[in-house]
Parts: sequence; structure tokens; C-alpha cells
Amino acid sequence: MQSVTVDGTFFMCRAVLPFMLAQGRGHIVNTTSNAGFGGASTLGHYGAAKMAVAGLTRCLAHEVAGTGVTVNAVAPMAITRMNRDAFFGGKDTGSSKSGAGNGEAGDWRADMRAGRIPMGPPEAVAPTVLWLAHASTAINGEIFSSSSGKVARVGFAVGQGWFDPDHGPEDLRDHAATIRALGNFLDIAATADELALIPPLFSSQATRSG
Repeated sequence: MQSVTVDGTFFMCRAVLPFMLAQGRGHIVNTTSNAGFGGASTLGHYGAAKMAVAGLTRCLAHEVAGTGVTVNAVAPMAITRMNRDAFFGGKDTGSSKSGAGNGEAGDWRADMRAGRIPMGPPEAVAPTVLWLAHASTAINGEIFSSSSGKVARVGFAVGQGWFDPDHGPEDLRDHAATIRALGNFLDIAATADELALIPPLFSSQATRSG
């Protein structure tokens, strides 16, 4: 899983980036998964690998910023020939007058409305990939969830949190609710975004102490 998912993505990016950078344009679209940032039972190996791809995507995006090259990722959800037997009881996204799951071409939208299938086919994800790979797209370093016609940006949020430079573990226990609350969360675009918030907290604490 690690070799195919992480190494495969890493070596492919390493292979194409020199050519993209040399020509001053290019678009990389990696594949991550909500099994990583959302979690899924029995999929620890898969989720860890896909989360690594998300981290690689974000880091490479910083490295290519301003070069004309973009690096983004898609987190797709679809019923495929690979996953339908393992996760969906063999249900296909095809339907006919006799019902869903027979492999014939049909209206997957109707099957979803009727609750016969949990998600649509890969064809519903393809437009997201084409959008991010198109020459006119300048978006860089973002991840998009795409499934069954719904496309949404995936963010990694950091809450406002709780601050005391002299805290101990008991303080964290007592303030767990504040620490866990997202509230006015920060949608970080780089590690420096969160670090930049910390120095002003010392000034605020000095003002309160005074």
C-alpha cells in the first residue's frame, strides 16, 4: 500500500516536475482520500498512505508557487469495479427496469435517490480532475472532495485553542473543551500561518497580567 500509493505518487511527481518547471507550466493532480483525513475502520494502511499524498501535495505546491506549475489533489468517492464487491456487496452503478446492480447502463442518479447505491460512478469525478488539470486553472495546493456531482474544498482547520506558556498536563485536562473547540478556526495554508499566531499571545498575556 505504501509503495503503490505514496512512492508511486512521489516518483511520478519527481519525474514530471523538471519538465514542467523547464517549460514554465504544468498541472499535477494527485489522488488522496477521505479515508485519511476522515478516518475509516480497517483502512489504517490505506488512510495513512493517502494522507501522506495530501501532505506531499501541499508541500510541493509551496515549492512550485509562482512557476506556472500547480499541484492539487482530488479525494474521490465512487463505486468502481475494484471496490464494489469489497464494500458495496457487488452493487454496480448501473440500473435497469429490473433494478440496480446488474451491470447494465442506467440512471445512477435514480438509483441514489432510491437508496440502491451509496454513491455515483467515476464519471461523476472526472470533471474535477479535468478542471484542475486544465491550462486555465491557477489554483495551487488545494484538495477537493468529489463524489456524485458534489465538489467541495477540503481544509485542515486549527482552532483558536487555549494559551498558557507555563501549563502542565492537568491544565490541558481542565481546559480540554476549549482546546478541542474549533470556534474561529484557522484554515492554514502553511505551517507558518499557525506559528505566526503564537508570539502575539505573549503580549496579550502580559497585558492581562499587568
